[in-house]
Amino acid sequence: MDKKLPDQPSSNYREIPIRDLDPKGLGNLSDSMKLSLSVEDMIEIQVYYEAEMRREPTDVELECIAQTWSEHCKHRIFGARIEHSGSEGEEVINGLFKTYIKEVTDRIMER
Repeated sequence: MDKKLPDQPSSNYREIPIRDLDPKGLGNLSDSMKLSLSVEDMIEIQVYYEAEMRREPTDVELECIAQTWSEHCKHRIFGARIEHSGSEGEEVINGLFKTYIKEVTDRIMER
């Protein structure tokens, strides 16, 4: 007996025009779509789609990029340079991941 698969939902997506947006417009778009991408991120996406894809991105593509680049996936703050001034003087950390995880792991592996 053949089983019938349930009807698949239709593919609904829309192109999001970003080519002609200035940085403020890109930031507003990120905010309105709740992408949580910085203006710099949006500019990078804009440049990529113009130069490489030669078309506008879709809402689905922007959502996927936003999810992939989100803080909980990429942990951008772990790569940030941190300058701290305290009672013991100034300290500069060139990335939490590199300083406290990678360097320590590398030292352990050298033993």
